[in-house]
Amino acid sequence: MKKVTTNKSSIEIKFIVLTDLIVSIYHEIKAIYDNKDYIEWTKLNDEWLKINTRNKEIISSLFKEPSAEYKEAQKLKCELMLYSMYVKAMKYKSESDALYQAYIESIKPHEKEFILNEQKMSQINEQLKLYEKNVNELKEQLNELWAAANYMKKQRDIIDASFKLSDEIKMKIVKQRLQSYPIDKKGILDLQRELDAYKEARLKRYKIHSAVIRSLPRPPKGSNIPDPTGDSLIAMDEMVEEIIKRTEEKIKKSSENIRWVESRLDRLNATERRIVDLYYLNDSEKRVTWQDVAEHLNYTQDYCKQMDKKIILKLID
Repeated sequence: MKKVTTNKSSIEIKFIVLTDLIVSIYHEIKAIYDNKDYIEWTKLNDEWLKINTRNKEIISSLFKEPSAEYKEAQKLKCELMLYSMYVKAMKYKSESDALYQAYIESIKPHEKEFILNEQKMSQINEQLKLYEKNVNELKEQLNELWAAANYMKKQRDIIDASFKLSDEIKMKIVKQRLQSYPIDKKGILDLQRELDAYKEARLKRYKIHSAVIRSLPRPPKGSNIPDPTGDSLIAMDEMVEEIIKRTEEKIKKSSENIRWVESRLDRLNATERRIVDLYYLNDSEKRVTWQDVAEHLNYTQDYCKQMDKKIILKLID
């Protein structure tokens, strides 16, 4: 016989599948981060960023003006000045190393550092080009993998949250059922007596109504002449029927809850059953507290509450 997968189990399977996929994607991401080209490109790129940051600090240190607009203008002027010096230095370098060294030694320390840094950055850019194509492909793969991992993680979190919410709701329902049990057990007898009384009254009323209707003059059937007597009797009958219907529904609901609780109490051991009897099924008018239960069983309140959670989980379908 083919086993039918329940809705809950299918969701659990989906949760496991999503988790496995996320782990698999993380392995792929790690493989990219461990790629030799990517590692080398990252090192070079970090070095380039550090040098570039240092050059920005050099530019900022060459002027100090209070006005933001003036400061920006001075910064731009400074960048152009240093860049033109860098171009000049590179020209000397291409013509003669001696001329280049002489020029470098002749300029101020900050300007010298800036030019040397720019040269380093140019060299790094040339090295980065060797890895550019491969790393761009790896970065695209990374973006796709991270997007997929984040999407799957959100889906998994949604499922996880729904499970937690579902369990909380189920536990609340079980507690409500247990708390209703003594009330239902006690009240169902009263409800049954009420129902019997209403049914007996309905039977008597039918007999009286029949006699009244037969003895009183009635308008012809199909006429538009008002019939207050008949309408009044029908309204009273409908009211009684509605009361009987509501009482039967209450009895049905109480009976179902009594059967539900009693069918699950066998799942509990002696200690668990005692806790349930004392805290939930006690029909005393006084509200029983966990302190009362703990004192009666000679346990701590914390232990009783921990046991309560286990008991409720046991009773969940």
